[in-house]
Amino acid sequence: VGCKIKMSAELRSWCDENNFDFSKFTSKGLTLDKLATTRGVEVSVLAEELGLKNSADRGRFIDAVRQLKDTPDDDDDGDDPEVVVKGGDEDEKDNQSVQDESFKLRSNFSDDPEDQWDIVAFFDQNAKFQKFRPILMLQMQIQNNTVNGDEQHEYLNHEEDHQHLLDLMLPNNGGHDSSSDSDEDDDDVYHSLQHDTRSFREYIANGYMPSIPSLIYDNVLAEYGFGANNSSGKIDAAASTAPFFADIEYAVSRSVGGEREHFMSIALGHNIARTQAEYRRRSLNCVVILDTSAAMNESYNNLSDTKQAMANRMVSALLTKLDAQRGDRFCLLTCHSSCAVQRALQEVPGADNEEDDVQSWTKKIMSIESEDGGAASFEFDEGYNAALGQLQELFDVQIMAAANGGADDDEKKNETPTTATTENRIIVVSASLPNADSSLFDLVQVYSDSDENPIFTSFVHVGDAVVPPSSKLNATVNKIKGCSLRSYASFDSAETATRTIDTDFDAIVNPIFFNVALTLRDCAIDTVYGYHSNLRKITKLNRHGTVDTRKTVFLDDTWLQQQQPVIVVRLQSPPDEDDASNRSSNNIPIGYTLSYEQRDGKTSEVEREIALSSGDSDDVDSVDYYESARIRKRILLIRYVEYLSEWRARDKHDDDNHLHVSPDSKARLQLLLDFFTAEAQHIEDDTLQQEIQVLKELIEFDAEKAQQLRQNAAI
Repeated sequence: VGCKIKMSAELRSWCDENNFDFSKFTSKGLTLDKLATTRGVEVSVLAEELGLKNSADRGRFIDAVRQLKDTPDDDDDGDDPEVVVKGGDEDEKDNQSVQDESFKLRSNFSDDPEDQWDIVAFFDQNAKFQKFRPILMLQMQIQNNTVNGDEQHEYLNHEEDHQHLLDLMLPNNGGHDSSSDSDEDDDDVYHSLQHDTRSFREYIANGYMPSIPSLIYDNVLAEYGFGANNSSGKIDAAASTAPFFADIEYAVSRSVGGEREHFMSIALGHNIARTQAEYRRRSLNCVVILDTSAAMNESYNNLSDTKQAMANRMVSALLTKLDAQRGDRFCLLTCHSSCAVQRALQEVPGADNEEDDVQSWTKKIMSIESEDGGAASFEFDEGYNAALGQLQELFDVQIMAAANGGADDDEKKNETPTTATTENRIIVVSASLPNADSSLFDLVQVYSDSDENPIFTSFVHVGDAVVPPSSKLNATVNKIKGCSLRSYASFDSAETATRTIDTDFDAIVNPIFFNVALTLRDCAIDTVYGYHSNLRKITKLNRHGTVDTRKTVFLDDTWLQQQQPVIVVRLQSPPDEDDASNRSSNNIPIGYTLSYEQRDGKTSEVEREIALSSGDSDDVDSVDYYESARIRKRILLIRYVEYLSEWRARDKHDDDNHLHVSPDSKARLQLLLDFFTAEAQHIEDDTLQQEIQVLKELIEFDAEKAQQLRQNAAI
């Protein structure tokens, strides 16, 4: 009895510490020892049985149980762990060290009936795993697909191998939902799949099954226009004037099978306009590192100009955007086998000095030649340290001037510190780029995060259309505060280069916000659609509520004008969903937090609670509700892609990629066609007719016709 009391007290203490309901645990006869020995899959099942419906609560429970497993016993003396191994007699158990030669790992250590289960049958019948299966297939493809220009047939072979491997793991698998999936920090990792430029329609039209990337939700939805979101009903007066807001829309929609489902779309919206004076760029201490290595002798984009000539043109364009009256400073370093200071860091050339005006410096820059022979590229670390030296000399002079300037205390109080109105930036103009894992980026990050005199860095790549910057490099740069990478590979003339640098100048040197983050709270998520099937991002949204993060927002016209990525979420049904008489107009409360840092270091955070509601309709069971045609179209296309992904998983043969539509799939696609046609009439987008045509072709599938298509195909 005393032992039971002690175990109960330990369990109560653990529940209180982790904010769990002690009574639910005792009603199931649980103890800390039982929890510590619970297997991984059973932990998730147990979380459901304990009523932990919220994904965040389930995550806390799983983490807490994992800590119990990781906690050593008080009397652990560090010897080899002991394990129980079944012997010949079912009741006989021997303690053996894992180093014992006779030790064998068996499928089940426990004799309890609930532990005697078939793992293959479990996953075959598990609805959640069937939803996860297409995501797992995609992740296997991504992890094994190289980013160095695989040919399409190699890609398809990899895909088929992974499909076959997973099918061996799960024989006789049934149908499943194709549930889709850092923000700019790791979005580019998934751009490695973009070499598969064919749409799923092109595959079908040529007699082949679609590839996995062609059926990623983002790729399909990207072909459609949705107009600008406004979410006017959910944006209060304060949010309408704030730089950022949460753009949210809601829908209650019946599926193809007639089930009521709740959806929400969410995106990071903004009210930023280029004309606002508060976003005007600050004065610049600008140090340009110009690559003059042998690689710069190469022709640029098959033009008569070399990469060096084009880079010189870009540097000249950067110089003309600087302004002496605004206190800008300019320095030019040229780097090949060594670095040379062409112009020390000082005020921008002025019109009153014929020997040091912008025009004369532009001529000097245009005459710079690359090194003959020597290294193919310069040492980035050496060039960066030389640039840091120029800035540090300036900082030292400013410190000495402040200390010995002779101004009285009242005058000093009225002075505005230089660091508050001026930014420091190093711009690297080069035909080559550092490796993503280079130690250079450790140095760049240290200086960009500095509280005093932070130094930001921009890379202007005199690019190559054949070998663009790697996904990993883009991700590395985007994770560093105030830093950017712009690649220019397709200028058709020197004049185009000048105009483009003039237009993109603010996108290179003018960061206006840092550490922007949109996070959901108290949201019961069922399935996430978006993020290019990026499993890491889906997990971040499911477990932590992270919708979107931006390390740096530049005053970039392209970013300001484009539609920000919209994530669609299928929500868990409300508790009273099955009881029409008790439904409270489908109100679903959620919360979100929006935070950002301004250039002056001030941070802002907005927390808001809203209710997703289908309005004041008395008969909420008889009609669907869509807050806009935008979310209705998104939901329709998501269901369309889900059905096509399920058809592909059902009907694709292991040994080839030939188009095949089984009788069962034809029947299911006919239901989808009827549903899609009716929805398309409500949405009134003629572009949707192409999907109706695809469905008709699949329903009318003929093997001989498909064979003829393959014979004539260019794929």
